Amino acid sequence: MIMGNAGIVTVIVTATSSLVTSKGYQLSLDVLLLLGGLFLIYKIVTHKGFIRRWESFIEDKFVKSRTFEEDVTEDLLHFIEGYGLVRVMVTENSPLIESSIAEHKLTEKEILVLGIEREKNWIPIPKPKETIQKGDKLVVYGSLNVLKGLFSEQ
Repeated sequence: MIMGNAGIVTVIVTATSSLVTSKGYQLSLDVLLLLGGLFLIYKIVTHKGFIRRWESFIEDKFVKSRTFEEDVTEDLLHFIEGYGLVRVMVTENSPLIESSIAEHKLTEKEILVLGIEREKNWIPIPKPKETIQKGDKLVVYGSLNVLKGLFSEQ
């Protein structure tokens, strides 16, 4: 819809306040103008061609803005030789279990935990104090050599 709730409320308040202050023949003229305006708004909103053009305008101006770009993960993360994005399953004999991400100083090792899959839940961008549990799947980005060394201990 073209007007949101705030727009509708504004129209109603403006219309009623102008009706309250009107007297005599001015009142009937105001009512006629109000009804004409509402009819015009109704016709514009229900016109299919206008709606298509409006949606196209919105898409061109907002959705396709250069503020956000969608691209292939590899291009966005600027993978260079030896760096990658991996999913690691935390097994029962992992040294990571029952400890926080901060305790392992992963960022100092140039490893970034992007998310944790825990049972059927997804924890995006986990906080450093987040405790790693058995069965977690960590989605991490970093040096593949460091990742292999750290997670091969499991």
